[in-house]
Amino acid sequence: MLFRSAHDNQMVGIDLGITHLAYLSDGTTVPNQRHTLKAEKQLRIESRSLARKVKGSNNRKKQRLLVSKLHEKIRRTRKDYLHKATSAITKRYGFIAIEDLKVSNMVRNGNLAKHISDAGWADFRTFLEYKGEWYGNEVVAVNPAYTSQTCNSCGQVDKLSRISQSKFVCTDCGNESNADENAAKNILGKGIAVSRQRRTLVHAYRLKNPLALA
Repeated sequence: MLFRSAHDNQMVGIDLGITHLAYLSDGTTVPNQRHTLKAEKQLRIESRSLARKVKGSNNRKKQRLLVSKLHEKIRRTRKDYLHKATSAITKRYGFIAIEDLKVSNMVRNGNLAKHISDAGWADFRTFLEYKGEWYGNEVVAVNPAYTSQTCNSCGQVDKLSRISQSKFVCTDCGNESNADENAAKNILGKGIAVSRQRRTLVHAYRLKNPLALA
């Protein structure tokens, strides 16, 4: 541990998405910059130009290099943005709960793959976890099941409560909130539960094995 968070008493849950890259349980949002989408027109033009070049020609080689550099620029810009976003989060919050999303499986979905990859979900989590360790924070990944269907106010689970992509209205208690913020609060709740369970297990282990960690 090289540094300690200045706000290690602050706790947050994070819901990843497409509209926003991340929606935090305190209402803070991290915009999705859509790096590939912004460069899509230029990529399309340069890729078409590459396709028209004669195979094996120097012009084709130059154009292939240009397209490659454009993709690399997009990757660098995305990673730089993710580094800045995750650094800000790990410096502000001492406890961070995120969903244990299987991104490698999710990108097989043709409808979502492009958007998930462009948002950089996998790198976002990776950066959060190693920076959390760097700053001495606790980063907990939780089962994502039902986080978007559960009312954070009363605990009712009903997929009908999420009436739109952005609005959540509980079918039981009537609680209304932003759907992503509601999910982020549920993620935080799950994270706290997982953390407490871990601490209980560690404490029990130490009681039974007093010399094990001496």
